[in-house]
Amino acid sequence: DRCNARRTMVACDLIRAVLVALLILAKSFRQFYAISFAVGCASAFFTPLFAATLPQVVAKQDLLRANARLQQSVHVARLAGPVIAGALVAGGSETLCYAANSCSFLASAFLLTNCLRFDYGDHPPARHSARSSLTDGWRCAVSIAPVRDAILLMTFGVFATGCFSSLVPVFVRDGLRLGPAVYGVLGTFLASGTLAGSLAIGKFARTENADRYLRY
Repeated sequence: DRCNARRTMVACDLIRAVLVALLILAKSFRQFYAISFAVGCASAFFTPLFAATLPQVVAKQDLLRANARLQQSVHVARLAGPVIAGALVAGGSETLCYAANSCSFLASAFLLTNCLRFDYGDHPPARHSARSSLTDGWRCAVSIAPVRDAILLMTFGVFATGCFSSLVPVFVRDGLRLGPAVYGVLGTFLASGTLAGSLAIGKFARTENADRYLRY
């Protein structure tokens, strides 16, 4: 609500496209980790901003359903992505996988530039400095109890997911002694649970309880 959302998201996509392409040239673990960290930083800007654009794209009464649809599309990609990546690595090389991933960010930037339209109504985003935006954001996160609780829950959830995600490839390689194709299939199964959850939320959005929840 304080920046040009389209411009920021397109910039994040272009940055990630370049960074992922640089993985083709990475020759050491340090380079790989540094590039991965930079990609994560760009994603940290893109992901919440993309979700926050929904109120400017859909009507208020459709917001819960739209969020569910958004999560469904994300998890469908997570279902297909590991299988495709595993097949590319097993049948080709890591270079082919990185190139395909880089092209996906370019495609996202193109779609955001040409397809996404915002409707701010009578309240266009005001201009603020980055420092004031960060300060106000932290103050909001600390002082408003529901926001603070949600951040804490998400922090623990992401921490647990990160630990699990780090152990899975080691287990596939050393415990099961299998290759990247199996790891890709396993990643697809792991994403299926979150997809089922988003489908359940989408169904909930069509009930009377959802209307009461939105009014609350």
